Amino acid sequence: MATGALLIRAGRAARVVVVGTEPADEDAAAIRPGIRAGAACVILEPAGPAAARCW
Repeated sequence: MATGALLIRAGRAARVVVVGTEPADEDAAAIRPGIRAGAACVILEPAGPAAARCW
């Protein structure tokens, strides 16, 4: 997220997609028992264009 925000602030990108995954393997289960596999993504963009579209 921090790198994506930096890209936007520096004018290097208009939008950034940040994707994360977590496997349900034995290493992850050792850290957090009961963990399930999952994935998520967030689309980052400057506040101005986002606000204009949402409101």
